[in-house]
Amino acid sequence: MKRLFVGFVLMTIPIIATAQNPAPQVAPAPQGAAVNAAPPAPAATIITPANAPKIKFTSVKWNFGKVSEGPEVKKLFRFTNLGKSPLRIERVQPSCGCTGAEAEGRNEIPPGEMGAIRVTYNTKDRPGHAIKTVTVVTNDPMNQNVVLTFEVDVVRDIEIMPAQASFYGVKKGQSRDLQVKVLGKENIPFGVLSARSSNGTVAVTMAALREGARRGATIGVSLPGDKPIGTINDEIILATSSKNKPEVRIPVIGEIVGRVQVYPKQAYLNGPTGQSTLLQVTADPAEGFKVRNAKTTKHKVNAKVKKSATPEGKTTWQVEISVPWLSKEGPIEDEVVITTNDPEQPTFKIPVNGSKTKPVLKPPKS
Repeated sequence: MKRLFVGFVLMTIPIIATAQNPAPQVAPAPQGAAVNAAPPAPAATIITPANAPKIKFTSVKWNFGKVSEGPEVKKLFRFTNLGKSPLRIERVQPSCGCTGAEAEGRNEIPPGEMGAIRVTYNTKDRPGHAIKTVTVVTNDPMNQNVVLTFEVDVVRDIEIMPAQASFYGVKKGQSRDLQVKVLGKENIPFGVLSARSSNGTVAVTMAALREGARRGATIGVSLPGDKPIGTINDEIILATSSKNKPEVRIPVIGEIVGRVQVYPKQAYLNGPTGQSTLLQVTADPAEGFKVRNAKTTKHKVNAKVKKSATPEGKTTWQVEISVPWLSKEGPIEDEVVITTNDPEQPTFKIPVNGSKTKPVLKPPKS
């Protein structure tokens, strides 16, 4: 009996201790809050002048000097992040489509490390001196926009001056001569072996030429006076000693004009019903000249001959082209045929392009 009493006393001691030391009170979670919510994320680092990234380029300017036309030229503009936060290259913007630019390898540079901007320039068909820029946008608060600049002198293997032979405004029966210079690079052996016309519209001669350290030829181009009225379309074909360009073609363009001229040679007409444009029809000499008629081939536009006189008493001729009242909205594609009394130029065909639009309605007066 004594042993049972002692056991009972030992069992009640933990219960009494628990009652004397109650569990700590826990505040209830707010309504709607997650029971096991994660601890709040640490606040984002605030960039200050003391810990900001800092971009420092080795150089922001570069001169490629003289380069041969054709291949791309490349340059790495290197920089270092001298700040205490990661440096981000947000954007790289070249000044034109002939220049390529991008961050080399990575767009984010840790403190103390180096990066680079790769710049390329396409020299094909771009002879001469050029200055181009690339803008680098960063998260450096003191240098958010860094401008990189490069210069280049692109030298052609063969330079042609002028680049084409032009014979515009030559009257029927007249002849005309001009010269084209063809030169190679400085201090490089070069010669023009032969020169000829592609279709015989012009006559071609050739003479050796030397200018300083450059060699080449002077090409004489002659337009005979027996060519008919109309456009000139020919080519001068040169055979050269250049390995890169053994053959060079020089365009020959122009127009032989007669007594009568129509300007412009193509009409553009855009707008609502009633919109119009004028063609000027002139003759030299003007005595006895007449515009007999003007009509359209597709009836998309109207054509009307207008005769007037200058204060000096000279007769002038115009053709008015206008948008018809009953035509539908949309593209305009037509042709105006002008008839004159000139025996050599009895007709002119002038293309007409454009678009008819809706009329602009004015609000009613209040």
